[in-house]
Amino acid sequence: MDVDDFDETVNEVENVDYVHFMRYLMMMRLVKKEELIKTYKIIFQNDARAEYLQQAIEAVNGLLKNAKLEVKEVNCEVEMYPCYVVYSTLYRSDKIWPSNRADNELEFIKRLIHEIMVSGRGAVSSIHCLNLDVKLSKSDREDLLKALVAEKWLTEAKKGTFTMSALCLAELEPYLRDNYRDIIAKCTFCKRNVCFGDICSKCNVMGHRLCIKKYQQSMKTTFKCPACGKEWVQAQSTSQMDDMEYDESD
Repeated sequence: MDVDDFDETVNEVENVDYVHFMRYLMMMRLVKKEELIKTYKIIFQNDARAEYLQQAIEAVNGLLKNAKLEVKEVNCEVEMYPCYVVYSTLYRSDKIWPSNRADNELEFIKRLIHEIMVSGRGAVSSIHCLNLDVKLSKSDREDLLKALVAEKWLTEAKKGTFTMSALCLAELEPYLRDNYRDIIAKCTFCKRNVCFGDICSKCNVMGHRLCIKKYQQSMKTTFKCPACGKEWVQAQSTSQMDDMEYDESD
């Protein structure tokens, strides 16, 4: 949604700093937490203590409520950093994208998300994307992939692979839950959806790498899996994107 659509709401707000903060978040859609803190300090000209930052986020969410948008803190599973996203709270189980895209583009995106979900590795190769059976030319597919990356809906990893970004995962969480209930894993630490993470070799539960890192740092003794109670020994990691190899016949 365009920032200009909020002019009427913005004019009713007395604290201009919150308006500037909102506009920055809407422009970025996805921003690293450390970058957001820097911007907060510039706009509000005070210390970005946790309670102050949270107060600003809550104020922005109040402004965005009628637009069905929300700001929340999430983790980038691939690059392993905390970030904030502005995502749409509108949801339809049969449609994963607003109606401003053509039907064949929506079908391509839907197929792309499906292939990522059933891949078992949380990513698909660019070659696989270009070979999907969808009524869209190769050049149009390439342009759409570039657009989705530019819009921060997809993350392009090394070796020509595409994954869902933190923004995409936040926005599609209800869709993924409804349509891939038997496939999508839950982080054994935070209980949220996890597409990329490390796996316990003893019981095969999965966890976000950031969650594992925090949990491990809190343990004074041997790091044990909260699910099976045994020492956590990492099995194959779905998050090691650099180690993924793709057959060009995909």
